[in-house]
Amino acid sequence: MPNKKKEIKITFIGGGSLNWTPAILRDVIFKKGMERTNINFRLLDIDAARLKVIKKLFDYRLKDWGADWVRIDTFLDADQAISGADFVIIAISTGGLATMKHDLKIPEKYGIYHTVGDTAGPGGGQGR
Repeated sequence: MPNKKKEIKITFIGGGSLNWTPAILRDVIFKKGMERTNINFRLLDIDAARLKVIKKLFDYRLKDWGADWVRIDTFLDADQAISGADFVIIAISTGGLATMKHDLKIPEKYGIYHTVGDTAGPGGGQGR
């Protein structure tokens, strides 16, 4: 990383997610003005193999994009990943789709269809 004015450390819990991590990291990297900082993404997951895949993907993409202001580190230990973080993003699925089935099925019974039902929207955890 070249010397820049400030480094931002962002811990991503669930960083091995093939669904969420690539899109969120890309969006942060290309947010206007982020090139004026050093970004250190600290990916935390319980699955070492998935972390390896995401790291390899972003090592390639960062080089291709010329995003030399970004570094990706991976962690299996939460204390190490979170220590010193400026921001923490949590994108985990506890129990998989089976645990949020009712969050989707109950609204569907009333003609409301949505893609994420566990945290927001008509089937989400609001008010529980």
